[in-house]
Amino acid sequence: MHKNILHQSKFFFVTTILLFMIVACEPKLDIANSPESLATSTAQPTASNNILVTDTPISKLELPAYTLNTKLPDSPAQMLLYKQVVPAGLPDDNSLAALMSQLKITGTASTSTSEAGNSTINITGDAGSVMLDSVDPLIMVLNTSQIADNGTPTKTLSPDERIQTAETFLKARNLLDFPYIMEPPRLSRDRERAIRVVPLIDGYPLYDYDPLNGRLLVWFNSAGEVSSVFWRPLKIIAGDSVNIQPASTAWNQFVNGNTPKTNGMGQCWQIMTFDPNEPNATAQITSPSCVSWGAGESRPYTAATINEVKLVYFAQDLSLGMSPFAFPADSPARDIFPMWQFSGVTSDGRDLVVLWTAIIEP
Repeated sequence: MHKNILHQSKFFFVTTILLFMIVACEPKLDIANSPESLATSTAQPTASNNILVTDTPISKLELPAYTLNTKLPDSPAQMLLYKQVVPAGLPDDNSLAALMSQLKITGTASTSTSEAGNSTINITGDAGSVMLDSVDPLIMVLNTSQIADNGTPTKTLSPDERIQTAETFLKARNLLDFPYIMEPPRLSRDRERAIRVVPLIDGYPLYDYDPLNGRLLVWFNSAGEVSSVFWRPLKIIAGDSVNIQPASTAWNQFVNGNTPKTNGMGQCWQIMTFDPNEPNATAQITSPSCVSWGAGESRPYTAATINEVKLVYFAQDLSLGMSPFAFPADSPARDIFPMWQFSGVTSDGRDLVVLWTAIIEP
C-alpha cells in the first residue's frame, strides 16, 4: 500500500542528479533492451540547427514503430525556468496551533528525526495524525481516523467521485490554494484507489513521475473514504526564459532515435511503461533517464501508438527518500524546466509515457 511505501522510501531512492551524460558503453547481448532500440525510423530524419542530436540511428537495429494518433499541439516560443525554494522547516508553537486547526487535527505533538535525517513533528489524535516536515511549503503526511483497511473493497468510487471527494476534503482544510487539475495516477496499480493533484505552472502540468509516491496524492480506503493525504507541494521562483522547440521537432527526434547528447538543462529523456493487467505491476523505466528508483529497465516492444502530446514542467521530488533541505538554494537539483510528454499504449497493451526534451540549447 502507498502509505507503507512512503515509510520505506529508501527502497525507492530518487536519483537527484538532473544533469545526465549519455556515454558510450559496451553493447549488451540483448540489443532490444538498449536505449538505441527505443526509437524508430518511421519518418525521415529532421535536421535541426537548434539542438545537438546524435548521428543517424544504427539501421541494423529493429526499432519500435511509433504511430501518432493525435494532433501535435502548438507551443510557445519561450517558457520560464523555475527553481524550487528551500523549505522553511518546522513551525513555531503559534503557527503549529494554527496549522492543526486548519487541518482539523487535535492531539499531542512530538518531534523525531526522520529517515531522511531532518526533524519531523508528529501529531496524533482521535481525528487522525500528521507527520510534518515543513510549513512553507507544507510538506506532510496526513492520516485520517478512517485508516482501517482489510483490503476488500466495500465501495468502489469512480474517478469523478474520487475527485469530488478529494476536492471537498482538501478545500475544507484550505490546501488547494494554487491552480491544479486532478486525475487518477498514471502508470500505477493504485489508479483505482487514489487521486493525484497536479499543480499547474503557467497553465502547464507539473509532471509527477513516481508511480507509487505521488507528490500530491489522496488515498482512499476500501470503504471509499479518504484515508491518507501525501502532500509535497513546491514553492517556486521564476528564472530566465528558454526557447522551446516545436512538438513536431521533438516528435521527429524521438521517432528517429536522435537522442540528445548534451548534458544541458532539460536534455534528459526517458520512456516508462506499465502493464495494467498485472495485479502487482510496477512501472518500468528505460535508461538513460531523468529519474530512476530501482523499478528496473523496461522490456522492449515492437510498436506503440501515441494518443496524447503536451508540454509539462519537470521537477525532482526532493522530499522523497531524502531531506528536502539537503540541497542549497542554487543547486541544479532544484531546477524546474519544460519537457514534451508523449503518452499512449504499446503494441502489447502496456501504458506508455515518454518525456522528451523541449528546450532548444543555445
